Amino acid sequence: MDIQNNKLMSYWLFLAVSAVAIAGLYSIMLVLLRTPILYDFIPYKDFFRSALIVHVDLSVLVWFCAIQSALIGLYFYSNISLVMFILAAFGASMLAISPLYEGLPFMNNYVPILQNFLFAFGLALFACSVLINNVHFLYRFIISNIIKKLFDQNCFYALTSAMITLAAIICIYVAYYKLQQTDHIVVFGAQDYFEKLFWGGGHILQFMYVQLMQFAWLIPYGRVSGKDLVQDKMLIFIAFINVALILPLLIISSKLDIASVEYTLIFTIHMCYFAGISSSLLAVYLIFKMIKSNNLDYYCFEYAALVSSMVLFFSGGVMSFWINDSNTIIPAHYHGSIIGITIALMGLVYLYLTRLNFHFSKNRFIKLIPYFYCVGQMMHITGLAVSGGYGALRKTPGEALSAKATTALGFMGAGGLLALIGGLLFVYICYSAFFRKCFQESN
Repeated sequence: MDIQNNKLMSYWLFLAVSAVAIAGLYSIMLVLLRTPILYDFIPYKDFFRSALIVHVDLSVLVWFCAIQSALIGLYFYSNISLVMFILAAFGASMLAISPLYEGLPFMNNYVPILQNFLFAFGLALFACSVLINNVHFLYRFIISNIIKKLFDQNCFYALTSAMITLAAIICIYVAYYKLQQTDHIVVFGAQDYFEKLFWGGGHILQFMYVQLMQFAWLIPYGRVSGKDLVQDKMLIFIAFINVALILPLLIISSKLDIASVEYTLIFTIHMCYFAGISSSLLAVYLIFKMIKSNNLDYYCFEYAALVSSMVLFFSGGVMSFWINDSNTIIPAHYHGSIIGITIALMGLVYLYLTRLNFHFSKNRFIKLIPYFYCVGQMMHITGLAVSGGYGALRKTPGEALSAKATTALGFMGAGGLLALIGGLLFVYICYSAFFRKCFQESN
């Protein structure tokens, strides 16, 4: 990487870590509002929905898309890509402060919406910046020496993640066009409008997130094992599976009535049967490699992130089989899978910051942060799943519950606090590395 690529990548990584930091601050309120007894002492309980919306959008959409932009920043730099970063950072900042202003919250899936100007403008600005950045990358990739770079594992994941991101945005645009044609917002209301708008594209984005996780498993694996798998053709095949799986959805969804049950059902069935194929194959492949290896570095941050990510991601997947109602088993499944991706990306951020000459503290405790985060999240999703089995509803804090459900939510709250501490520790060591580097360069 040249100096300009290094700087651009570090900018995107800083934005990604900042999104997690602000989302963590909002999650403090969420954990308190979900925890029995403490809930009664929290004023402004309606703030739960606004905090939840921004927490989700920052900790998922902004965090993952910023990492994906950092990945493509490895290969191409231009003034356009720098401007897109600046606009994306400005848009994310507007999202972060939007709950401070009044707005009607809509708890739709994938990209929940807070209906005020700051949120709408910030989301549009961030999304357009990511879109232009990915289109620019794909254009530059096509006109460059594509044959030479195609079988570079790193570049292939950047390429496929950009393709999936573009497919997701196209799906959202098609949904928007269809909704305008049917005047859906008048007939069904704003909640259902946003649900339909982001349902297909949000579903496809999950495949991009999984693609990032798979990349985040592979690159730290090379650090842990000392073996470079960049040119492994089997891994190229696995990396292309998610692209092959989502492309037919663009054709199928374009032909369906967006207001129909079939439109929602086709994406749900697709998620159930296909979302875990490539990650399961890659996990089996890497576990088999690790079992055979005799020189793994078990005491590094990257190994802790790799193992913790696999445990949480597949725990969330298993919990999906228990879903039978709109209860807290759904966020248990989603948090397990999505935090599994997050921990993998923590390992990737740690590795890339190290390669970019950002220096972390030599405290041995740092290497345990992924395990600490994993234990807290396992407690969190277990409490959510058990309380859901005893009747706790999704997105409805403070409702009357049985003693068993209340106990499970208390366990969830304790786990959530542990996970929050783990996340904030990760943010702390990253910010320390950022500021240490800035101080060294200023001198």
